[in-house]
Amino acid sequence: MQAIRWIAAAAVALSPALAAAQTTTLRVVSAFPENGIYVKRLESWIERLNAEKGPVQLSFIGGPKAIPTFEVGKAVQGGVVDMALSTGAFYTNVFPESDALKLTQMPVAEQRRNGALALVNKIWGEKGNMFYLARIVENQPFHLYINKPITSPDLKGLKIRITPVYRDFFSSMGATVMQTAPGEVYTALERGVVDGYGWPVGGIFDANWHEKTKFRVDPGFYDAEVSLIVN
Repeated sequence: MQAIRWIAAAAVALSPALAAAQTTTLRVVSAFPENGIYVKRLESWIERLNAEKGPVQLSFIGGPKAIPTFEVGKAVQGGVVDMALSTGAFYTNVFPESDALKLTQMPVAEQRRNGALALVNKIWGEKGNMFYLARIVENQPFHLYINKPITSPDLKGLKIRITPVYRDFFSSMGATVMQTAPGEVYTALERGVVDGYGWPVGGIFDANWHEKTKFRVDPGFYDAEVSLIVN
């Protein structure tokens, strides 16, 4: 069977006419804003893949303006789109286990070797009708960013923007939590709707959140998980 698949793939690659006839275009969206580093990397990858003119082409539809951040998981599950750049915390409304990967302390390469990723895909397939294609961010902890100084792990009186990633964590320290999409955070900070937020260090400069941020609380916690999921 593997030999047949290899021969078929080679035939497509060697025959431009056949390749054109069998080209499949997949629709891709992002749960993250289009001006962020994650999406820029995605677009670069799509450009390289499409340049190879293989049997699969990718069409990037857009970010949250195309499909709202917290609806992307359902869009993949239902086949409204074929592929998405997201994080499990954004589609807990599809199945709650999707948020578990923030807790892993094992590199993705090791997960592939020891069968952990196969188990992930079994769960994602059964509960989300999706395939966990690739994790593109790891070893990047979250931090709490705030505009009012604190001297102890006490967030009482602070309004903190959250996603399901750290809802329980911040709530346990007394914070008033508010869930918003990433694209709404800057305005929420500017208007004083929130006093802070949780996010990996790699993303706050893309959306200019640093302009409205005074303090970062150390140490970091969890491990940011950003990945590609496919219907």
